[in-house]
Amino acid sequence: LADKTGLGNFIASEEKGYDTILDPTGKRISKHIKQKIKLIRALAGKPPLLLLEDPFIDLSVNEKEDLIKYLKNESNSTIILISNDEIVNLLNVEVYKISEGNITQKV
Repeated sequence: LADKTGLGNFIASEEKGYDTILDPTGKRISKHIKQKIKLIRALAGKPPLLLLEDPFIDLSVNEKEDLIKYLKNESNSTIILISNDEIVNLLNVEVYKISEGNITQKV
């Protein structure tokens, strides 16, 4: 999962790799890295239900595509994903548009 989200590069750059102890408050870690850590935590246990809000923020196009491949092919989770990112269309799933609290159309 670290490689699929691009976090593998960050881990490889750390002297202790996966054994690196991070500041529990998140100081000295970029927002970009924090987002990837949160995403991996959500995916790691292969939960039966995933609720994801903008999981593609700060990911490169390649990282987004790798994550989508993982979600489509390797995840057995039911996924409810909220995002304005057009890359979601690659998931080939049901997409609903919600406006002012109402479902306005099924895309």
